[in-house]
Amino acid sequence: MPLGGFLLVHLAINAFALRGAARFATVLGALHRMPGLGALEAGFIVLPLALHGALGVWLAATRRPLTAKRPYSPNMQLAMRIAGIGVLAFLGMHLPEFRWRDGGERLGGNATAALLAADLSWTWQGMPWRALAYLVGAGCAAFHLGVGLWGLFAGSSRGQSSRRARVAAAWGLGAASFAIWLGFANVVVLHATGAALFRVTPAATEAEGTGPCLPPNASH
Repeated sequence: MPLGGFLLVHLAINAFALRGAARFATVLGALHRMPGLGALEAGFIVLPLALHGALGVWLAATRRPLTAKRPYSPNMQLAMRIAGIGVLAFLGMHLPEFRWRDGGERLGGNATAALLAADLSWTWQGMPWRALAYLVGAGCAAFHLGVGLWGLFAGSSRGQSSRRARVAAAWGLGAASFAIWLGFANVVVLHATGAALFRVTPAATEAEGTGPCLPPNASH
């Protein structure tokens, strides 16, 4: 649950990029100056993520279930494991770039916005590979969260007593997971190309643009 909450907060913060690079940098700067941010990260993000990741690796390595009766089909169990591995691989790329960069010092708002634009617009052979990795990583995280929440519901007394409720929860959580991924995809495409897939807020002014859109053959 803490990691699911963090995913939604992370999406909400990054969505400010749709209002322009300056607005995004201002929000990041204010967030980074928040008292006790390091302790909140450690207690509600780093520790739960470490425990969740270690438990997932142990389950995959030993092939031992947490409960005698699992709500997932064998194919869904495999998909959950693949998604979990995808999230860990994405974090292995993302954290050194941003959170652990320059000896672990937190980047400023402007530096983070500029780095995101540079990284996600980077191309090789005409393909924005890092942006594609972000799309896959966000998809794995959203899928893992949605299916995990469905499993939590399916194991409850309500979920066990009603097949219709399990089906309704599957559709509802599936739609919510897709909406989360679509929100992240919108921001990724914005950083990669300079234009969002869609906007739910008024477009940024010219003076408050989204950052430079590099040519397709650009490399860093």
